[in-house]
Amino acid sequence: MKNDFTHRHRHETIHARTPVRLDRVSAALLGSRLEEAAVGAAVAAAAEGLETVDDLHASAAYRRRVAATLARRAILDARDEAAGGRHAR
Repeated sequence: MKNDFTHRHRHETIHARTPVRLDRVSAALLGSRLEEAAVGAAVAAAAEGLETVDDLHASAAYRRRVAATLARRAILDARDEAAGGRHAR
């Protein structure tokens, strides 16, 4: 079955102390077919610019990795759900 879902417009956010809108991710994926590699690259590039903090519970680098992973999964899950498929892993 062919997946005809394309990214039209969606605001991705990564939550820190306040939600952060990832306009770069939306711009990079607009009109794309949301292939996993493209989503991963767009989210990773945007997450590098996030300002995160170290604290007792996690390092800033760890928080950026987790934020990127969660954003990637959210986008791929939305794509798969819109196409009637299974969620991303």
